[in-house]
Amino acid sequence: MSDLREHLLDLRKAIPDQERTAANAAIATQLYQLPEFKHSKNIGCYQAYAGEVGTNAIIKAIIDAKKTCFLPKVERDLHLTFAEFNNTSQLEKNDHGILEPVAPHHICKPEQLDLVIVPLIAFDAHRHRMGWGKGCYDRTFEFLNVKPRAAKPFLVGLGYQLQCVVELTANLHDVRLNAVISEEKIYS
Repeated sequence: MSDLREHLLDLRKAIPDQERTAANAAIATQLYQLPEFKHSKNIGCYQAYAGEVGTNAIIKAIIDAKKTCFLPKVERDLHLTFAEFNNTSQLEKNDHGILEPVAPHHICKPEQLDLVIVPLIAFDAHRHRMGWGKGCYDRTFEFLNVKPRAAKPFLVGLGYQLQCVVELTANLHDVRLNAVISEEKIYS
């Protein structure tokens, strides 16, 4: 898996800026059309890192739509907490080099989020995802594997089409996404 991860990271980093900008816009447009996005009030998102699908425009759209945006903070046990993010929030790099909110005044429990936008390194047509290998999202949302899948939050992965692989081997603790959006299509 680490060879596949490295290969896809290299491919993702090599996307030309103009192509990346167009793909990010196409992905965001498709996200905004999802009924789950339109009807959500509390939305978890992420700050793009190391060539991930850009989210600055998405975060702005969430805030402009009068929805509440939450960004993840990685805890010591590798679970995520979601801190409110708005136009006055400050960000700083965590130990992994990822930007996260500084001294948030409102934390949202994962099960209180309506929708969570999830980064990924690879995905397949069955909506399995490969992340950085730390298991943060799987640990945080493992309750979705126990409760009926209709339970919130709705998990949407964002990835470039070149990150789509034939099949990923899923482990028992892996949490499958409800949808994955690439610049070419929505996998649901």
